[in-house]
Amino acid sequence: MTLADTGMDTMTGGRVQRVEHHVKADAFIVTYGDELTDVEIRELLVLHATHCERASATTAQPVSRLGITMIDVQSHVTIVSEKLKLDDSVISR
Repeated sequence: MTLADTGMDTMTGGRVQRVEHHVKADAFIVTYGDELTDVEIRELLVLHATHCERASATTAQPVSRLGITMIDVQSHVTIVSEKLKLDDSVISR
């Protein structure tokens, strides 16, 4: 494992490029220090290898930080829901 300081303002692609000289293998995994996930690494590597793609990414569907309340035109509460999935979009994990 290599921990590298690539600069405060460097974006993801730039960070990978700045540590390229450390990578000795054909396949490697990049994650951020605040990552916590239940991804099965072996399964991820197999999936990546069997699809012959240049890169793979794990994603998650974002969840609202707060509960959501829907109110109709007469100001009646119609729905109260805790921390809904926001939509069909995904975020990087």
